[in-house]
Amino acid sequence: MMDNGTFVCPDPGPLAREALDVIGLPSDVPEVRIELRTNLVTVNGRRVTPADATLVRNAVVCDPHPSGPEPRERDLEFVRRALVIRALLNVPAGAEGED
Repeated sequence: MMDNGTFVCPDPGPLAREALDVIGLPSDVPEVRIELRTNLVTVNGRRVTPADATLVRNAVVCDPHPSGPEPRERDLEFVRRALVIRALLNVPAGAEGED
């Protein structure tokens, strides 16, 4: 994942929005904000598993950006497969460990 800190992506692309949707979070958002504080991981303020946060971050990184290089096809395929597998699990974000 990442060290304690915050990862912010303004204006997320289609792959990032799909990842948010797959983990059960609103996808029509102006930014993606992933925060890690010791044992607490959140995406846009909602507690999620580290795996879900990693999935969203990888989707953000693989989204095409006008000012950046094209993502590698291998990375895109990996993220797409991970999104399909996560969607098949159909577990809402943060469901693990909530009372």
